[in-house]
Amino acid sequence: MEKMSKLEMIILQSKGGKKMEKIFTYSFKDESEQGAITFEYNDKVDEKLSVSMLNTTPMITVNQSGALALAKLFLKMALGEYKDGFHTHVSQDFDADKSEALIIGVAKGK
Repeated sequence: MEKMSKLEMIILQSKGGKKMEKIFTYSFKDESEQGAITFEYNDKVDEKLSVSMLNTTPMITVNQSGALALAKLFLKMALGEYKDGFHTHVSQDFDADKSEALIIGVAKGK
């Protein structure tokens, strides 16, 4: 049986004294039982993601669509039932033809 997860958030922002409301709804197939994770990649959307070192601290740089793609990936990992040690490799700009930029892993427990 396919397990689906749905997250709905209301984001309240204030801009120049004017309140703005943004609603974010994200539904996805939970692939954690299969030990898999996928993310949407659209070559028509210009997702940017790069990782560099600033002194000794890793710095992740994204554009708006890259931030949304990374957020969706984190949400799948947070809401799924992934086992300790599960990890996924993310390529630069979320493009499998580019070099690896980041490995994101799950650590269960305290």
